[in-house]
Amino acid sequence: MADKTGTYVSFFVEGIADSSQSDMEYYSQLLEWYQNQRQEFHLIGGHDKVAAGFDSALRERLNIRMIENLNGSKNMLLLLGERTKLDTDWVPVEIAYAVDTCQIPIIAAYTQIENRITNPEDLEEWWPPAFKQRFDDNTVKAIHVPFQEAPVKYALDLYSNLHMPNWADTCFNEASYNNWAIY
Repeated sequence: MADKTGTYVSFFVEGIADSSQSDMEYYSQLLEWYQNQRQEFHLIGGHDKVAAGFDSALRERLNIRMIENLNGSKNMLLLLGERTKLDTDWVPVEIAYAVDTCQIPIIAAYTQIENRITNPEDLEEWWPPAFKQRFDDNTVKAIHVPFQEAPVKYALDLYSNLHMPNWADTCFNEASYNNWAIY
């Protein structure tokens, strides 16, 4: 299996022209965490996703770019906010292609969770249907983390197409959370 680089970032923007109302703020936070480090991120920008809803030619170009970006990504960071499960446009397609075609792991980062995650099934209400389906049939290999710098960065460094989580419901152990002072 080829060694891939970079992380594909998937987040909710459907129908929201004002990016401050989408999950784009969490992508900005991610960039801040990696400000002085070399980390490659791939994504389809929020403004592009919204505009593609009105322009079929743009949508086709973005779809091609999404496929190219996912093909070159070692993992996917799925930002799970309050509205992510409502996205019926890009997020389901990104999840399906990442899991079914690219077979890369998903780092499921919950933007509203600050404490340790020990039972991902308790967070099912956050999941888009495309993720839930793959969770239920165990075709997604995922690690579930709160959207905090230490666990997100560790997961992005640890998991790739060459080193997958074992299951759909993988989470970090108590010692890791204690080390990060996340309780």
